[in-house]
Amino acid sequence: MDCAVADQETVSAIELLRGELQQGKRTRSPLAQWMFRHHAEFTTLLLEAGVDWARLAIGFARLGLTDADGKPPRAGTVKITWRRVQSALEREGVIARRRRRRASGAAATAASALAPAPIREPPEAEPPAGPPQGAAPASRFKPVRRRAPEPARPVSPQEAAEMADLRVRVFGTKEG
Repeated sequence: MDCAVADQETVSAIELLRGELQQGKRTRSPLAQWMFRHHAEFTTLLLEAGVDWARLAIGFARLGLTDADGKPPRAGTVKITWRRVQSALEREGVIARRRRRRASGAAATAASALAPAPIREPPEAEPPAGPPQGAAPASRFKPVRRRAPEPARPVSPQEAAEMADLRVRVFGTKEG
């Protein structure tokens, strides 16, 4: 098979798949797609001009960008979409993770939260920074099984027999 023919078949297959994806449910709105493409410039604009989500929503509507339902975006939609775009780029490692603001001093760190982070280059030949292979992954949450408290006083044999009879009547078994 000729190389040019194989390239043409690949291009036509990609275009076919692109058409199928566009006919199905769109996963990202035109607004989100625009924010992904122009992330650095939009971040710079927000730093220079400040953030006014209502005015930005009007501007995006004038540009013809819509939300996922095809309607002009509202201020809340623009704000949430921007945060989701930033989170997605952070997860992919395209931008550095933002430092979370504390309740005190939130205004002072607002500008630093929007600052464009440098694009990180993948490491050359560094070993993975994780547990050695074969080790169980570290868990952040360890479930705890609650146990019944110890009795305040020792249980007499007669009380133990009464509790066993009660278990049989209630649960149908001698073991509790």
